[in-house]
Amino acid sequence: MVFGTRVLLARQWIKNPAFRKWMYNLDGYNKFGFYQNDLECLGQLPFHPGTEAVYAEALRRLPADEYDRWAFRCIRSAQLEITKTYIPESERITFEEDQTKGRYLEPYVKEILAERKEKEDWQDFLSK
Repeated sequence: MVFGTRVLLARQWIKNPAFRKWMYNLDGYNKFGFYQNDLECLGQLPFHPGTEAVYAEALRRLPADEYDRWAFRCIRSAQLEITKTYIPESERITFEEDQTKGRYLEPYVKEILAERKEKEDWQDFLSK
């Protein structure tokens, strides 16, 4: 029973906006100018194995201007890593900005996953 209570408390903390903002700043990828989807494209999140192809396809489907912004963020972060510096506080991506603008790949990822599911359904249907 105690374990169940701890799990419920942990879930409440994870959903707490103040905790999420604290964890966002603790992660530190905003110091390099990254959005969360940028990290997923680079394969930095170990919690989603096997999704590299999905994100590569989502990147391919991005409009040219959005792809250029992604490439700029990647190149800038590499430069910052080499010089062992961070972007200035005024240019850092905030938690709120990451929540609104940082999920730019989600529509493409959902579309790709839906296409894969539809393809699997058709293959299952045709194999019967």
